Amino acid sequence: ARNAANGMDPTVQRALEYIGEHLDDPSLSVPQIAEAADVSVPHLSRIFKRDLNLTIVEHINSLRIEKAKELLLSSDITVQKVAEATGYSNVVTFTRNFKRYVGASPTEFRSLNK
Repeated sequence: ARNAANGMDPTVQRALEYIGEHLDDPSLSVPQIAEAADVSVPHLSRIFKRDLNLTIVEHINSLRIEKAKELLLSSDITVQKVAEATGYSNVVTFTRNFKRYVGASPTEFRSLNK
């Protein structure tokens, strides 16, 4: 049952709200999100992909990278602190994901855009 207003399943909306509230938590996981939305992992994965054309993990990563870009440009906090603030427990993983999504390392991105 999709919501007429935005064409999105209410379960997907619940999942999105939960993701938004827990984005900075490094232990955020798909099973945790499915449990919060009160559905199975396969079901949530299927309807999420259908409604957003992204996997849950892709969505989380893109949100985290967008938040990281804002923090890099609006503050002088270290890359390590940006990684922690965006839910990465490991700065190496953060840097690798950032570079994959943005095409530059966090340090390069900051110096190119300040």
